[in-house]
Amino acid sequence: MSETGRLECEKQAFLSSAAHELKNPLTCIIGFLEMLQEPNMPSVRRQRCLSICYAESQRMLRMLEAIVLADKLDSASVPVSLVPHVLDNLLRTAVEKYAELYSNRSFSLILKDKNVTAVYDEILLSQAIDNLLSNAVKYSGDDGVITVTQETKDQKALVSVADNGIGIADAHIPLIFDKYYRVGDTHSDHISGLGLGLANTRRILEEHGGSIWVESKVGKGTVFFFSLPLQAQL
Repeated sequence: MSETGRLECEKQAFLSSAAHELKNPLTCIIGFLEMLQEPNMPSVRRQRCLSICYAESQRMLRMLEAIVLADKLDSASVPVSLVPHVLDNLLRTAVEKYAELYSNRSFSLILKDKNVTAVYDEILLSQAIDNLLSNAVKYSGDDGVITVTQETKDQKALVSVADNGIGIADAHIPLIFDKYYRVGDTHSDHISGLGLGLANTRRILEEHGGSIWVESKVGKGTVFFFSLPLQAQL
């Protein structure tokens, strides 16, 4: 198959997947909105319906944001503002947000080195961290344990996001950062996604002069690592 043909097949597969993934939360929202029209619905049930609608709308928003970001990264139209920031603050905000959103998981932040100043774009790096935390939530399930660790090594900031989830088989690891790639096996077929989050995350970190890699064991969990320069690259 020619390169053009391969790209066209890839595009068609993605469009089909995106339509399917976006339809699921939309169908759920419509169903619960219809339920909310019932007269005399108990307040507890009403609040539960509203909570589900909100969660599903947020899921749709994350997918749409991933599509837009992937397109901008491909066209090199994303402005990257590399400015020194204290990385502790960004990580703390992200972990606190996810701990609030997913109270049935256990989140912790370990700062082996504190007040680490790295050079990054706050908006883009926040998206990258969100992607990693979102993955950890999806693949660890209820009662999952998610740990974010920060340290410095070889003049770089080193961050890891670890979970105790289902893990990734060795065969998939070389491919998980490829655009549109999704792990498809008996452990993860039920988990939704577009195959853009990790690809976008890798691209974001490359724009920062950083890198990302993963260690995982099926049934034991996964650890994503990424590094960032502590100072601007000359």
